[in-house]
Amino acid sequence: MIIEVSVLATLLQDPMNRLTTWTFGRVLTGVRNQQIDHSLSKLSERLTEVVKVKTIYKGDSSIDLHEFYVPTRVRNVSRRINSITDIDIENIVLEGTVGQGKSIFMRYLTYKEAKKGDRIPIFFELRKLEESQSLEEAISATISEWIPLFSKDKFSKLAESGDLVLFLDGFDEVRSDDLQALLNEIESWHKRYPKMQLVISSRPQSDIQKMSIFSVRELAPYTYPEQEALIDKLVTEIDTRSSLKNSIKESASEIKELLTTPLMVTLYVMIYRALSDPPKTQSEFYENIFSILSTRHDKTKPGYKREFNSQLGETALQEIFEEVCFISVKQNKLVFSYPELKGIIQSCLERQNIEVDASDVLLDFSKVVCLLPKDGLNYTFMHRSIQEYFYASFLLNRPESLRRKFYKKYLIDYSLFQKTQGIIRFLKDTDKYNYIKYCELPILEEFIKNFDISEYSSCFIKNMFIKSSNENNRIELNLVSGEELLLSNFYYPKQIDNIFCIVRDFISTGNFEHTSWSLCDNDREDLINSGFIQLKDIISEEDLNTLECLINEESRKLIRLYEDFKIYILTQEEGEF
Repeated sequence: MIIEVSVLATLLQDPMNRLTTWTFGRVLTGVRNQQIDHSLSKLSERLTEVVKVKTIYKGDSSIDLHEFYVPTRVRNVSRRINSITDIDIENIVLEGTVGQGKSIFMRYLTYKEAKKGDRIPIFFELRKLEESQSLEEAISATISEWIPLFSKDKFSKLAESGDLVLFLDGFDEVRSDDLQALLNEIESWHKRYPKMQLVISSRPQSDIQKMSIFSVRELAPYTYPEQEALIDKLVTEIDTRSSLKNSIKESASEIKELLTTPLMVTLYVMIYRALSDPPKTQSEFYENIFSILSTRHDKTKPGYKREFNSQLGETALQEIFEEVCFISVKQNKLVFSYPELKGIIQSCLERQNIEVDASDVLLDFSKVVCLLPKDGLNYTFMHRSIQEYFYASFLLNRPESLRRKFYKKYLIDYSLFQKTQGIIRFLKDTDKYNYIKYCELPILEEFIKNFDISEYSSCFIKNMFIKSSNENNRIELNLVSGEELLLSNFYYPKQIDNIFCIVRDFISTGNFEHTSWSLCDNDREDLINSGFIQLKDIISEEDLNTLECLINEESRKLIRLYEDFKIYILTQEEGEF
């Protein structure tokens, strides 16, 4: 909660008096003393403005961040963080991903530093650095605006005092042309002003983290206590709060893995309030997200339809977004510069024969529906699964022949397989018929044929080869197919994976810590020449019978799955007539 400006001014009086004495060489009296009072009032007003922010949940109105702030945890810091000195007294880089609340945390720490009354905190957004402007010029101007008593030429004296701490937000938002000059200036400050603490926020893998003068501290992901606390802040109705918390506790792992940032938990709350039902899968999570973020509506209130900058309808805008996701997955990219993303959007507009400005569409994606927010100078998907879901949605709206082509390529193209495993998870739910018919069934048929799988027998044991290495404590298992695998040798049913696990557990001893396995169509002689031994040659007949029973159990599961899939396909096709 924000305290009165006058109270904050009183708390800041001691560091202000020290700063003025240090800067001017004497205690100020008379008119100058009145200037101190005026500066204290102005500084306090500015600091209270720091904690007023706009959020995705509240829309366009600014609110006090204390209304929704949940204490941020920092890795390897066990205590609750109420001050920057709870993290470190040296220069710090606070590192966090998109949606993790870096800027909110920086604003919170700025205000808490002011309330302590030990030093004067200054908050500055690095994105506001003008072209070729030095950091000293920008901070000097900010200080003279916040504290009129100090003119721009007093910065050096203030920085030397030890009574100033700078919170510089968003290093990743600095223009690339200005980056090296800024790094040089920060390094110079460290030498010239060793008493002035610098706290800088940035996303991972920025150049600032490479500087030895900074301690890099990583923001910790949300766990259930933070999720619960944020729900308490966002939701006033007790019954709704309870339902939301229980739904997270009971949710599947695919939902839990989404809710690791304040932003994603906020989206979860918005979805629940809009639909009065918690999403049970990631597909359900994203199914209505575009519409919900466009309207910001609650079932208990009339919906408010936001106006898009592009003047497009919601459906048309979503179709463009889906194609953007499709193209970006093909490029294997999550992060884009402004020109890159604008270029992709422009190509989508041309293909869809839509005549609007691509920059307006980009603004809608980043500012209105917020699914591709700006993060520093770049734009990045809020979560990889957003990109994956809308790629899947793009495929669903294409002809079935295109999806059939996609599934067939997925089974034989390792590059596509790597890029689209998350997308397949969504298609299993949303395109079940085609996924089973063109992806699962062909794979099962090939395994059943190549390994002579029936209810009571298979050639798995005969085709299993083993190689052990005492040097690196490793066992290698190779399963040789009866014929060349026409489909994937990197994607196979869970039952095949289970068979490998059964063999591993059956033959492993304490001497071997690592086991690897693979499918191959190698010539048996080649395997033997490279040191492999046939599995049936190294275990007793009794153990062989036991192992065969265990493997046959998995084989029967695979046969039953295959029959179930065939029945499902037949039922779906008969239902069309």
